[in-house]
Amino acid sequence: MYHFIQSHVIVSQVTTLYIVPPIAVLLTKHPSVSNYDLSSLENVISGAAALGTELREELSRKIRVSDIRQGIRSGLLPMMVLHFRKKIKEVVFS
Repeated sequence: MYHFIQSHVIVSQVTTLYIVPPIAVLLTKHPSVSNYDLSSLENVISGAAALGTELREELSRKIRVSDIRQGIRSGLLPMMVLHFRKKIKEVVFS
């Protein structure tokens, strides 16, 4: 995980990070994440299951990204909609 952060997010200056909820929990809970310079991140898009409000707020504080969007019970297309439509914060498919 931390090799991924170092080699991709920091070195490549990634602006959008696509994650699933377990990775959001890891980023939020692991103490060493605060040691990384994640200033290139502008937004985070989470897919699959819902991130709770508390987890979203905690993740936002931890990685200093205010734009966290999610596609709930979704595949690739809703995630692309979230990427290109900045005003949409959540897409739910049933």
